[in-house]
Amino acid sequence: MNKLCCLFFLFAFLVSCNDDEKAKNVIQKPSFATETGEGVTLTYTDSGIVKAKIKAPLMQHFSLSKKPYTLMPKGVEGVFFDKYENASSFASADLGVYYDKEKYLVMKQNVKLINVKGDTLSTEYLVWDEEKEKIYTDKFVKITTPDQLIYGDGLVSNQNFTEYRIGNVRGNIQLKKTD
Repeated sequence: MNKLCCLFFLFAFLVSCNDDEKAKNVIQKPSFATETGEGVTLTYTDSGIVKAKIKAPLMQHFSLSKKPYTLMPKGVEGVFFDKYENASSFASADLGVYYDKEKYLVMKQNVKLINVKGDTLSTEYLVWDEEKEKIYTDKFVKITTPDQLIYGDGLVSNQNFTEYRIGNVRGNIQLKKTD
């Protein structure tokens, strides 16, 4: 009888340990948002100076993921500021993902970036590196300025989108203004 009781308790202990492991896996799965917010605006500062404001209709934070991130599945808009805290560029995309530890924002699908001069970048993938204050992509880009269209593959820019390099330029079309 004692052997049977010991076996029963050993089995119960092993099953309960297995259930604890399952519970840990469910809790730590990155598919569960630990925080969710609607109509959220995040302000990024450095030494009290506003560098950017990111807005999204829905933000889901996945803090238990191996690489913690914030998902913006219903779109994202960002305003970037110069050192005097003047708005210097505006970005929007259908989807955004901000990686907490690495401090960068990935924007995907219908990405637009507009600077204060009205130059517009269109692409499907763009990364904002918060610490380096750089914007980059290795995907196809189209830049529209008041007097030209530029096509290429890849771009590196300051976050203000005032100084940029385009990789593999495929076309540069001069536009004439008509009166």
